[in-house]
Amino acid sequence: MSTAKKPRRFRKWVLRGILVILVLVVAATGVLCYAAKSANSRWDRLAQELRDDGQPITFAEIDALRPPIAEGDNGIGVIHTILEMLDEIEEPDDSGVVILDCECEDDFFDGIPGDCVPPTRAYVEARRAALDELGKLASYPTARFDLSYEGNPADVVSMMLPEVSGLRQLGKLISVDIILKTIDGDTAGASAMVPLQLRLSESLANEPNLIQHLVGIATGALAKNTTETLLRCHELTAKDLAVLQHAWERHIAAQTMKWALLGERVLFVRLTDAKCVLNEFAASPGATGTKPRQQPSGRESIRRTVFSLGDWFLLENRVRGVPVLSRLIAASDNSFELLTAAKREQAAQPNIRWPWNMMTKTTLPGVIRSIELHAMAVGQSRAALVALAAERFRIANGRFPASAGELTPEFISEIPRDPFDNQPIRLVHTEDGLVAYSIGQNLTDDGGRVVPPEGERHPPDIGFRLMHPHLRGVVLLESPATDEEHASDE
Repeated sequence: MSTAKKPRRFRKWVLRGILVILVLVVAATGVLCYAAKSANSRWDRLAQELRDDGQPITFAEIDALRPPIAEGDNGIGVIHTILEMLDEIEEPDDSGVVILDCECEDDFFDGIPGDCVPPTRAYVEARRAALDELGKLASYPTARFDLSYEGNPADVVSMMLPEVSGLRQLGKLISVDIILKTIDGDTAGASAMVPLQLRLSESLANEPNLIQHLVGIATGALAKNTTETLLRCHELTAKDLAVLQHAWERHIAAQTMKWALLGERVLFVRLTDAKCVLNEFAASPGATGTKPRQQPSGRESIRRTVFSLGDWFLLENRVRGVPVLSRLIAASDNSFELLTAAKREQAAQPNIRWPWNMMTKTTLPGVIRSIELHAMAVGQSRAALVALAAERFRIANGRFPASAGELTPEFISEIPRDPFDNQPIRLVHTEDGLVAYSIGQNLTDDGGRVVPPEGERHPPDIGFRLMHPHLRGVVLLESPATDEEHASDE
């Protein structure tokens, strides 16, 4: 064979190879376009079914469904004013300040270090004007943030952080103020602050976002701890107890994950929209509300092509993931049913094929964990409500109730259900008093053990402790003497 024929044959095979590649590319593109068209058609049908059922799939549609608030009834302006006041305060800081956090690291049942009281007073007094302003919130029937959720999801999160962070700090400030009032014996003042703390939590109840919902849960946990602390130290009047019980009843009525899950579904729809993802990806980094450049560069053109070809992948994830979130939303009005539905979806995860459900597998664990935290918050709140009814029973009868059944209907209309097993909230008598509790995440009745074992973060059960009246009182602990103090004493 002549050497001249080899280059020609080589070129021939190269051309054939290129032709094969082009045919494969065209075929693959056709398959992808067909798959995208099929997925888009299925999504259109699913979206129409949701809308026919009155289900929102955009943030604007969610906002249209949220309960309207009459002009002059929204106290959120008071909260905004307070947050602005707190932003201007720099000193003193919160080092050494006693704060009952949501995990009860500081616990009045064991006593509070006495040397923490002076810095706690300084911290509160520096913010006294803000706390005085908070009293105005009681004159409004509700408080709800007015936040916009349209635009780049990353920008929405950045926009929300100052609001939710400020709310979290305000919740802690109220806890500190209640602690000082409890130490000083101002039970009426402390009791009046708890409903305001609950109102902060409720201001996020209708927000279509999991972040706000979790902050609301944390703020509600602070209110549970301060209520429990108040009754650890003092006997309240029947009138004050009735006011607290009413505030907790209102709080429990507002505990729903419906709005947060609706928002999570809308966010999932947005994140599985190729055009939305492309526009947000092409926007200038770090800028809020920026628009994609009008003239895309060559690199951006390639990105657009890739996203267009990948549209089928995102749509497939959407038509498979949205029904999962919709099933959770359908169960969201009942905490036990919601938790049951979440466990059912979690159990189905190993059977979900990759990559058709990759985004669902990525999103669902965080949603399920949020549902678990929601169930814990509901269990805490319902235990607090039963405990307040039990304290009112004790004042009226001179003893704690032998069982929860003695509380109905005079002190509570009905015993609320445990979100973990759908049984009535339990009561157990202890050496020190009484515990109202939920069995918690381990689904085991541990007899009202609501204090975390040493080295563990969460207690076996979730509940509210009441002590016998003769055991109540403020316990201030002396701090261990330092080596320098020992030396000076000698």
